[in-house]
Amino acid sequence: MRERCLPAGLAVDEMKQVDALIAHGIKLKKQDPPYRTGEAFHSLHAIRSGSLKTSVLAEDSREQLVGYRMPGETIGCDGIGTEFHGCEAIALEDTEVRALPFVSIETLARIMPALQHNLHQVLSEEIIRDQGTTPLLGRMRADERLAEFLLNLAERYRRRGYSSNEYVRRVTREESAAILASSSRR
Repeated sequence: MRERCLPAGLAVDEMKQVDALIAHGIKLKKQDPPYRTGEAFHSLHAIRSGSLKTSVLAEDSREQLVGYRMPGETIGCDGIGTEFHGCEAIALEDTEVRALPFVSIETLARIMPALQHNLHQVLSEEIIRDQGTTPLLGRMRADERLAEFLLNLAERYRRRGYSSNEYVRRVTREESAAILASSSRR
């Protein structure tokens, strides 16, 4: 996870400074949120183990799932611009996240180019994920969206060194359908 969430190439003393910011993990039980919609934004959260779903409340007050997040990914970017979370994250199983206090990370990033680069990369990945899949999924049939969703999961597992052929998908069929339906309406 260190290579995924924090930049490789930091000097030992720089890594100690970053580690001091994230000295403890937050253990979440299934259905626990690290943050909820509308809460003040303070930290990004790096997923160490487990998985989470992210969702927003649709206009008709139904939960609309917008993502499935796994170890090595960072959540909470939605709060950076407004200083409030625009969605909520819910643990799909017992999960551990590491809080990355954004103001502190931002301050260190100004003096550590490798950390700044990694922060930009995390933010860029979020933008690319939305820009790359939203228009494409909107033009697909339901079966094509499901295939794309599963292929995307397989690729994300492969990039983390896991099998891309066999993996546990913690979202239910209903949640998968909600993710696919919401992505077709964006």
